[in-house]
Amino acid sequence: MPPIHTTAPSSPSPISDPPDGDTECGDFVLVDVEPTVDDFVWVDDGPTPRPLAFRPPEDLTPEQREQLGEQFRAQALDHVRQDCERTVEADWRAASRRLRGRAGGAAQAEALLDRVVSRLQASRLTINFRAERLLGSEWFKRGEYLNCFALGESPGQPPGYSVGRAQMEEHALGMRRALNGSPLRQYGRFESDSDATRRQRWFQPSSRPLYAALDFLDGPRGGARHYGGSFLVLADHMKDIATFTPVDSFATRFLRDAVTPDKVCTSKHFPRLVAHAQEDRIGYNCLKHLCRAADGLPGPIPAGYGSGGANNYIEAQIYGRIRFDRDVKEIHVSRAELDSLPPARRASLIETLKEANQTMGRRFYLID
Repeated sequence: MPPIHTTAPSSPSPISDPPDGDTECGDFVLVDVEPTVDDFVWVDDGPTPRPLAFRPPEDLTPEQREQLGEQFRAQALDHVRQDCERTVEADWRAASRRLRGRAGGAAQAEALLDRVVSRLQASRLTINFRAERLLGSEWFKRGEYLNCFALGESPGQPPGYSVGRAQMEEHALGMRRALNGSPLRQYGRFESDSDATRRQRWFQPSSRPLYAALDFLDGPRGGARHYGGSFLVLADHMKDIATFTPVDSFATRFLRDAVTPDKVCTSKHFPRLVAHAQEDRIGYNCLKHLCRAADGLPGPIPAGYGSGGANNYIEAQIYGRIRFDRDVKEIHVSRAELDSLPPARRASLIETLKEANQTMGRRFYLID
């Protein structure tokens, strides 16, 4: 059984990205991770074949309903892409104006914006968590990272946190547009007709995104250490099915939501993110440090980066499955979190990591 690899956080990835045109990198295989919006599965159950999407939900298997939830999620992502395309020029102008004071003029601001966008596009995606969550984790049993809806309470039970998460996604991330117009909306709508605090019968966790952070400063604890000192590093192709918000999607500023649909962007539309980047004058200043990183200026990572508040990191929403054998490059486990566990639980977690290290073909790094 291979050991848990111990290294510093800055060690190079054991799996490098394949060159253009290649589809394999060791045991890491790039595949299409989302169907297109119109890629319904056709079923010949009568004289005229009809798409799976329009069959009664009760006639479908759980796997088929899960697939339709994934297609709804793809439609929601497509809405964001279309919205970003409509405002490309306006977002570019707004971002350039935002940078003029730092760059010294209009031409210099446009050049700085190019460098900032390049930095964002090259930054890694990370998912922070607390090491103890790996004990008995459904992640390893299913071989993929799961959102709160898949890990939460059973349908029909008061879902608590999930209610707020579902409502936020519909409001702040703009998913309500897909719910209003999609033939798959019954697989993406969370609230039941009779009780808004309960999950409606056909809701699929696969219809909703998973959450990560864009770690543009290469933090030794990932991009959002507020959620734990351990973290996953996602493969670069996951950026193609991600959206981004300038702060935590649950964040508020001055008693108002800090994230609204006009601030959500894709990796092809980062000027919109720059136009709305956090720029607090006291404490952590995202725009300032993003510009410094884009210019390659040395300096310590600010103490507030990814920690201490919902405004301290760039959030990413992943509109696809995150499989450990395909979409995760590295898993970093905090030694401090391991050492804080009682001896028996610590030993059990180490055995879990060793087993996963062998079966998943991914290296686990212990980080100080």
